[in-house]
Amino acid sequence: MATDLIDEKKVREEMDAIIEMTSHPAFVDAMNTMKKTPISKRRQLGKKILSIDHLESKGVKVPKGMRVTTKVFRIRQAGNHRTIARW
Repeated sequence: MATDLIDEKKVREEMDAIIEMTSHPAFVDAMNTMKKTPISKRRQLGKKILSIDHLESKGVKVPKGMRVTTKVFRIRQAGNHRTIARW
């Protein structure tokens, strides 16, 4: 639909909203807490401290329709997988 077209203004507005969210002190604190947590416990912790409800309760303005997910990144080395980052 024509109303769903993307333009420079819309992209800038959406990126600004994401920057506002991810630079909020409570979001930064949550991410640092995740990084300090052992990998085996991050998934469970992330469900709590990175939930939209929790972030909003800390004053983080979450853009409408935004979803926060955690992801494991792995690299393959000689048939083995090694975790390089996990949020």
